[in-house]
Amino acid sequence: MELRHLASFVTVAEELHFGRAARRLHIVQPAVSQRIKALENEFGLRLFDRTAGGVGLTAAGHRLLEQARVVLGAADQFAGLAEDLARRENMQAQLRIGTADGMTTRLEHILAALHDQAPTTQIVLESLPASERLARVADGQLDAAFIRMLRPISGLRAIPLWSDRLVAALPAEHPLAGESTLPFRRLSAIPLRLSKRESNRTFVDTVLRACGSAGFTPQIGGAFTTVQNTLALLGSGQPSWTVLYEEAATALPTRRVAFRRLTDPEVVVQTSLVVRELSPAVRQLVDTCRVDVPKDRDYSEVPLVRAVAG
Repeated sequence: MELRHLASFVTVAEELHFGRAARRLHIVQPAVSQRIKALENEFGLRLFDRTAGGVGLTAAGHRLLEQARVVLGAADQFAGLAEDLARRENMQAQLRIGTADGMTTRLEHILAALHDQAPTTQIVLESLPASERLARVADGQLDAAFIRMLRPISGLRAIPLWSDRLVAALPAEHPLAGESTLPFRRLSAIPLRLSKRESNRTFVDTVLRACGSAGFTPQIGGAFTTVQNTLALLGSGQPSWTVLYEEAATALPTRRVAFRRLTDPEVVVQTSLVVRELSPAVRQLVDTCRVDVPKDRDYSEVPLVRAVAG
């Protein structure tokens, strides 16, 4: 039995006229008659009554008509699905990732490793506030997003990857720049440059909470605008300081600004990869993040403030 025979049977049954059925099928009428005859011979059934008055379905034809439509419908669904799958396989794979500030070195390693493993995959990076990254992962606009956080998120999976410490950035000529590490309380007398809370609420709260743990409320001495502009102001010698992620600080080429790890308390910020579903491309990204990024340094046991940050 061939699908074209079934298609001819259904068309003739709907038209009850071989000529009209031939025109719908874009073939000549004898070909339609041959297909119907082949179907009847295959099963030993007469499907149509042919009389001088026209064409009509037999009792067997009536019973088989709906089943023939089901078979043809299933064949169309199969063909549509197969075409869609083939189109997807032939399309260039795309991985859309939301990135967090201060990931320079790690991000380079991750992207280089991904390119080596899947050179045809197109990587699209979007730098957005944490809340937007989460929203776009939730609605499918992003496949994954790097988020600094620890709290669970409804409907999304957070896969822990690595942790970052916080460092103080201050003028290289400041007396405190001569120390290898800086307890928060040593900076209490110097104005702090901090971004507005609405722009990065969790990070600001983390810094202020660490200052409070050290026993002081910082004097805010100007806004943190961009990394470039803020470090330029610090490099000019203005007595102030700001806070960066250690990973970001190590990638900044500046000789007029000193970066010193903050202690007492030492703030640890967990970076996770947030996903909605673990597709093969996302699984590859997770494996790459865990294997191909520089390993975190070993740190001695110190009091920690577990942070939720952007």
